[in-house]
Amino acid sequence: MLTNTKFLSLVNLDERVFETGQVDVAILIATLNQSAGVSAKIFRNRDSFLSGQYEEINQKTYLDKNKNYEIRANLKLKELQLIDLIDDCKYTLDDFLDLPRGIEIGGNSELIKREKSHSSDVPLLIGKNIARYRIYFDNMFIRYSDDDKSNFKDRHIFETPKLLIQRIRNLSLKQRIVATLDQQNYFCTNTLRIGLPKKGFNINTLKYLLAIINSDTVNFYFSRLFLNKDIYAYQLQRIPIPSFKEEKFFLEIIDMQLYDYKKLFDEVINYLVYEIYFEDLINTEESALSKFIKKDLDAIIPNASFDSLKNFEKQDVINQLHGRWSDPANEVRKRINSFPKKSPDILKPILEG
Repeated sequence: MLTNTKFLSLVNLDERVFETGQVDVAILIATLNQSAGVSAKIFRNRDSFLSGQYEEINQKTYLDKNKNYEIRANLKLKELQLIDLIDDCKYTLDDFLDLPRGIEIGGNSELIKREKSHSSDVPLLIGKNIARYRIYFDNMFIRYSDDDKSNFKDRHIFETPKLLIQRIRNLSLKQRIVATLDQQNYFCTNTLRIGLPKKGFNINTLKYLLAIINSDTVNFYFSRLFLNKDIYAYQLQRIPIPSFKEEKFFLEIIDMQLYDYKKLFDEVINYLVYEIYFEDLINTEESALSKFIKKDLDAIIPNASFDSLKNFEKQDVINQLHGRWSDPANEVRKRINSFPKKSPDILKPILEG
């Protein structure tokens, strides 16, 4: 169809067309024409159609075998171009993680207890017990059954370091992926998806992937391609992952977030993820941030890793960094503040939300 017809208009009408049922509806107006490749009027949604607002996009834009020739009528041309750039990675999340669900019960199951009363009772998390980089254990337990593999799964998928990802997210929420790292061997229900490292990968891989999938870059990508409230394994598997360079300073900041979450550190991590995905566009003398982050870290913990510090020392390091990066005169703060204006135009769809 993309090669043998000439698209005139494509209207994405979403699910509000029929009174008696909800089904995605689109209208394509095309003519038979062997010389495909002209621009078509793309109406991204029902409201844009009713108001006569459209964007002209060359139909060759959708002629991509690697994307199964998907026609994403809901996306602007700039968004499609940015997604192409993000897709230009060597790996996907599927190369690093297996992604099973937790115990096959919901968060309201009567099997969940509020106290531990038996040696087989295990600490349990449900979807709302996690946030980005955080776990809120709510004193829930379940009596684990090693004999019921179909519902309880294999014990080893819980008793290991792993990522936990909320499996159900309202489409109105800007943050589509919410994930944290569990190093305390919590069990969980199927309201969480589990990220288990494949052979050859370790805890540092999990920390790196955690920062990547929690980032604004990946949440932009995911929110534009997958319009479901359920977070499916096949969707997560498709997320492009840049090559992992085990940068000590990057992992240190992630450790700090896991120890004591700070919104400011999210900004720093987001910027570093921009540098990872868009290295050729951002790593200029004017924009590069990494060396200034390293400088601040070296000034505060020059000869030690964050994990090796005592708890009061960890808190002191976090407070010192937070103070530095809150200072308008600090180079890290200045570059983060100026990035929306100085960033390449192709990144605007992420920065503008």
